[in-house]
Amino acid sequence: MEKLYKLISDTQASLFLLFQKTWVYHWHVVGSDFKQIHDLFGEQYEELQEEVDRISEHMRFLGIKPISSLSRVVEVV
Repeated sequence: MEKLYKLISDTQASLFLLFQKTWVYHWHVVGSDFKQIHDLFGEQYEELQEEVDRISEHMRFLGIKPISSLSRVVEVV
């Protein structure tokens, strides 16, 4: 079970980090393609947020406490 916990926790942390970075890129888009790129990053971070939520709920179902702090995400990644 410990190996499963590590694998799922690593996945959750990596997805959350990707979500965070995508969300920040979404805020900082500039240039002539602003609308298209801004919208693309927006769609991506929304999908990533749904996946983070899904995997976190699955962890709770398995009796594994999801990572819930940024400092812990950084430790895992």
